[in-house]
Amino acid sequence: YNLYMKKFHAADLLVGKNITRFPISTAYLEFYDDNLFIVSGDGIISYEKLEKFINNNEDISTNIIKSNILDVITDKSFLEHSFTGVKDIAIIDDKVYLSYSVKIEGNCRNTSILSAQLNYEYLTFEKFLTPSQCITDGGDFGIKGYWNTGGRIVNKDDNYIYFTHGTYGSELLAQDRNSIFGKVV
Repeated sequence: YNLYMKKFHAADLLVGKNITRFPISTAYLEFYDDNLFIVSGDGIISYEKLEKFINNNEDISTNIIKSNILDVITDKSFLEHSFTGVKDIAIIDDKVYLSYSVKIEGNCRNTSILSAQLNYEYLTFEKFLTPSQCITDGGDFGIKGYWNTGGRIVNKDDNYIYFTHGTYGSELLAQDRNSIFGKVV
């Protein structure tokens, strides 16, 4: 591997998701079809050719892809400085998978996945995986574990996509075979 490290500024990513430190932005990256895809914590999806990052020393202006993400995710905390939001993106065979943490009802939360056919103009997301189980505030030790949501998406081969689901502070559920929390699905 050749490591090429360079710092860029992308003015499109303005919403930080960490409520304790209020960073300027939170983003997740995916490389696909000679493009770098960037997804902000609140679901703004953009892309640019990789070569533009390598050959440019200035600010990068990415191409934002419009989507229906806010029609599918109706939890208002998705847009706030909170631990709720995008957790990962994967593009596999022209299909976009986006994991996110969300309130299901009241303060009951889980991590789910949306999917959309890759289209550089508009992404029409649908629910791909929405577990029925959710966890309320408090966790096993009285600690709200919103930072422990999981959400990583990995493509093993043509037949399998792996997804991590965090414990939300309820670590004991990782030992419960009937629980989705603390598992690789």
